[in-house]
Amino acid sequence: MESQSAGIHSTVINTAPRGVWAKEFLVIDCLPGIVILFGVLILSCLWGGVQPIGFTLTHLMAYSALSVSLWVKPTIKHIALDRVTLISGLTLILVMVTNVILHKVPAVGVDMVLMTLDLMIVVFVMSRLSRRALKPLFLAFCVLGMSLASLHIALIVLMKNDAEIPGFLKHGGYHYGVFAILIAFPAIGGFFSTHRGGLRILGLITAILNLIYLLIDMKSIPLVLAFIGIIIFIVRSKRHSGGGAYVIIIILLTTLGLTGYHLSDWMFHDLSKSVMLDNPLTYHQKPMSAAWRAGISSPLTGIGAGNFRYLSGVFKNPSFSLSIDRAHNSFLEMFAETGLTGLIPLGLLLVAIMTLAFKISPFRRVSRWIHRGFKVALVLMIPAAFWDFGPQIPANLLLITFSIGFLLADAKSPRGTGSSEGKSRRYKAFMPLIAVVILLPSFASGVFFEFGRIAERKGRLKTASTRFEMASRLAPLDDRFSASAGLLQNRIASITGEIETFERALHNIDLSLKRNPNQAQLHYARAYTLNKLKPDDYKEIEESLHRAVLLDPFNPSYSSVYSQSLILQGNTEAGIEEIDRMLKHLSSQDYSRFATDIVAIWPDPNKLVPFLTTRLKDIDPGLFLLIMDAMMHKGYDALAVPMTRIYTEQLPADAVSEEYLAFARLMFHQGEHQTVITLIQRWEPSTYNPKLKVRLLAVKAAAYAAKGMITESLAVYDEALDLVPEEDDLQINRLNVFKRIADDESLIVELNRLLEQFPNSQKIQISVAREFQNLGMTLRALQEFRTANHLSGNRFSKEVSDLETALDLPEIFRDDVFTEREGVYAGPGE
Repeated sequence: MESQSAGIHSTVINTAPRGVWAKEFLVIDCLPGIVILFGVLILSCLWGGVQPIGFTLTHLMAYSALSVSLWVKPTIKHIALDRVTLISGLTLILVMVTNVILHKVPAVGVDMVLMTLDLMIVVFVMSRLSRRALKPLFLAFCVLGMSLASLHIALIVLMKNDAEIPGFLKHGGYHYGVFAILIAFPAIGGFFSTHRGGLRILGLITAILNLIYLLIDMKSIPLVLAFIGIIIFIVRSKRHSGGGAYVIIIILLTTLGLTGYHLSDWMFHDLSKSVMLDNPLTYHQKPMSAAWRAGISSPLTGIGAGNFRYLSGVFKNPSFSLSIDRAHNSFLEMFAETGLTGLIPLGLLLVAIMTLAFKISPFRRVSRWIHRGFKVALVLMIPAAFWDFGPQIPANLLLITFSIGFLLADAKSPRGTGSSEGKSRRYKAFMPLIAVVILLPSFASGVFFEFGRIAERKGRLKTASTRFEMASRLAPLDDRFSASAGLLQNRIASITGEIETFERALHNIDLSLKRNPNQAQLHYARAYTLNKLKPDDYKEIEESLHRAVLLDPFNPSYSSVYSQSLILQGNTEAGIEEIDRMLKHLSSQDYSRFATDIVAIWPDPNKLVPFLTTRLKDIDPGLFLLIMDAMMHKGYDALAVPMTRIYTEQLPADAVSEEYLAFARLMFHQGEHQTVITLIQRWEPSTYNPKLKVRLLAVKAAAYAAKGMITESLAVYDEALDLVPEEDDLQINRLNVFKRIADDESLIVELNRLLEQFPNSQKIQISVAREFQNLGMTLRALQEFRTANHLSGNRFSKEVSDLETALDLPEIFRDDVFTEREGVYAGPGE
């Protein structure tokens, strides 16, 4: 008889005889579903859900699991969700489908809809499994957790460079912290849930390995969540736990606590990047702010499911030069993409699921610890979603759903169970099988795309291009494949110059933009391709560039090329306005790229000078330096030097920085020695950084020496050496100036002074050795070369060998002992 309660209710149709039939049921109906669900978890973990093949495999396997459960069902166990959960879940799917249609974003938007459907399917399949299947399923869960933790620990320990990690593991590895929490706490529960040694040991090893991963991965948020989770675990288990449970949990808690205390400085710094939104070091705050601004711009419907990664450039802070793919906050990203119409049902769904999870009582008392572990892990996913995007990765979200399904499968019905006769309707199995068949082209497209990426990494570009195009044909709604094909073909055509390849690139770029018009990179690539195919079609090129700038207004490359296009067409005023707009918002990380672009904009460099001259007060010193460097690199020294002189003279003398030193060196290399001396005399009194002051004095001394004012140069060197007498390079520079006015005897006295003052400096030793060699004191030079050779680890062995050969020394004097004998070397009068 079916329960009609609004909360958790259960229907069990139990017609299976005991004994042999129960074993057949387990083999035919349960084990295939277990194997397939286990495969879903493994594949989703390995691919991380960030590549198309990760999505399609997840879809395919989830539908297959549903098919297996429906195909043979002599025994049925339904555990339905309560009404609020069902309504909010269906509403969320309806909102996302509507959003995809409304905003015309089929590629990523459809993925989000399918992923949500997958999660509901997994909950449905899991809740239908026989309770006989739960123990082998939990064993498989622990084996999975132990294997993945071991794999990622090995990656961290063995891989010195992140680039060495295989691509299909990298993303999943980077966000394994969420996964570790989801696995560790149920594994702890498994340790306390049974008296059988095998499961206890497996659960304990799984939990320890995942906690070890959290400790060595050095991610503060998962560590803090694990710390909180263990406290919740203790509180939840207070009335039912024995002394042994407390001992184990307290040991784990103490380990995490001591680690957190030991790493407190690092953890505070790392937490500030994720939590303290007003901290200048914060990294996550910038994407979060962009997502908030995107949501506010369209609070009801958002900017489109999956569109944040493409439109984030419009809403990000201009000072943040990095591209933004994720908001690092699942709820803010949902708000940005679907507005309140998506965020509200998502919130209701989470509240309903968490309420449901905590209402569930285990069918068997032996499972209560596992239930507690799953519930603690689910609780911790909510704060994790606020500070990163781990739950947005299908691998993590699928495991969360798996946890909910496990709780539902092992739930105790509040009103008992009923039984009745029923016949299996096998035709229902054809519905998910049809869905599998429909998804096969999508799966094949993901496979082609993966093989294309492998070919691209191996340098087989044309093969990769063909495979990307095949993936695009198999998945006509997905813009990512045609975009990859178009960009790669652009790259090939730029190398080969083949017009046909440019035409194929333009076709694929247009196809991708038709599917999703919000891709700034593709509009920019389209303008480049049009310039190769139709260089006289200024209007269409300009439209593509303008669209790229609108979608990513703070990208200096897009803005620079757009400005250049306007200026070349005679629309100089609009071009200058675009440059001025960028100058107001330009990030320091983009200075180098913008400086190179801005010099290339004007075909006539003489027109660049008045533009810069009228804006000298508004240009940052670092940017101006790079612009001057770019001008000199192109041979515009005669234009750059006068502007640099004017700019440096207007710099405030009370704000001396590293840029001032760079200006001084730039003017020195251009032969403006008197200008250098005058500038440093003006800057020196207000330079409070001793290292910076010494380097300014060194440039000033070099300028005096270049003008032939040796006495003044030596005096400035002495002033600098009073501040840092141990500076090797400064001593050598002073020596090079001093020898210009010193006789041989004075020079030898100076060389001996340096040797006495710096006996362990290989730089001083080698410089002095070469000076002795220039003076004709070969044996003395050999002595100092050998000393320098020992100090540097045989770096100067060639000089030593050449001198020994030139002196025709006997073998006995070529021994290292020779350097230690006293009285062998001749003095100044040798």
